[in-house]
Amino acid sequence: MKITESSTLYMNLCRSSLAKCFSLWNKSKRLKAAEMITNITSTNLKTPHSTRLNSTFYTFVRMISVKHDMDKLCNDFRLPVFTKNEIEFLIEYVSALKPIAVALDILQGEKEKTKPDYKPGRTFMGTFAPSILSMHETLKELNPVIVKPLVDSLIQSLESRFDCIVDMDLSNQHFYQVLHKFYSVLVAVKVISVSHQVFCLWFYIKHLPSLL
Repeated sequence: MKITESSTLYMNLCRSSLAKCFSLWNKSKRLKAAEMITNITSTNLKTPHSTRLNSTFYTFVRMISVKHDMDKLCNDFRLPVFTKNEIEFLIEYVSALKPIAVALDILQGEKEKTKPDYKPGRTFMGTFAPSILSMHETLKELNPVIVKPLVDSLIQSLESRFDCIVDMDLSNQHFYQVLHKFYSVLVAVKVISVSHQVFCLWFYIKHLPSLL
């Protein structure tokens, strides 16, 4: 990534904000401190777990939910107080990571937990491409100020790693003919998942009219 004024601001706020977050998380691991946090915020602070991909994201979500109590928390624990820019950074940071977190939850099968036959990590064939497309489009719709270097980097990584999905040639009529035939065969032999059917339907509705 090219070093610019915006990326320098991002890096500085990232380091200072995360350092203060980790200080609070470390405090929250102690029983007495945890009770103080609950009394002040009416909730607890989640701490990151290395075994769960989205653990850190959800700890930031919880941190943002108690942003109005952060000054009191930091003062009571004698920790550096979050600045206004650092709070804004955390809010934008969560917004930037949310599309990734949502996609990971879907691809890990987290949304299937309520079903009786739930199996961890189960992902259907038709889930992957829609998740990547949705993630890519959501990131491109964001208009961040502080975390723009992060969002740009995420978009660039998606376009580089999954170019076959995000860079489909929608101007090629032959592409739709092949896709339609492939889809028809899968439906005929009943090996296509419901989620894949939904994706194909969405794909046709969104893109095909512009080519007719």
